[in-house]
Formats: sequence, C-alpha cells, structure tokens
Amino acid sequence: MLKKVPVMIFIIFIAGLAGYEWALKNNTQPAIQSNENALSRIVQTKTIRCGYITYPPYLIKDPNSGEFSGVAYD
Repeated sequence: MLKKVPVMIFIIFIAGLAGYEWALKNNTQPAIQSNENALSRIVQTKTIRCGYITYPPYLIKDPNSGEFSGVAYD
C-alpha cells in the first residue's frame, strides 16, 4: 500500500497539469470586448441590461402571463 502512494500522487499531479493546460487552451473570452466603460455604453445605447434569478418564494415569474411576484419583487 505504501509503495502505491507516490504513484498515485504522480498520477494526480499529471491529471491536474493536464486539466490546467486544457483550461488554458479552452479559455473563452467575454462576448463583448471593448475599451469603453459601462457608463459610456449605457449613454450611447440608452439601454441598461440586467439579469435576474427566479428563486421562489423570493422572486417568481408566472410562465403564462410573464408577471413577477414574490417576497423580494419591487
């Protein structure tokens, strides 16, 4: 059993190194790459984009009407 420990550590190290290399190769870039900041983009497009998570009972979206409700809905 003790002779297998260094081999297992080596295998885990190689697997971690391979995973790191894979992550570097498959690194995805953001969809929007620009040098402008968020404020200038909002002023230019006159659009504020935001996201939300429906998390019952805090925020609920009715699938039929699209209306929001819940404890945290403003």
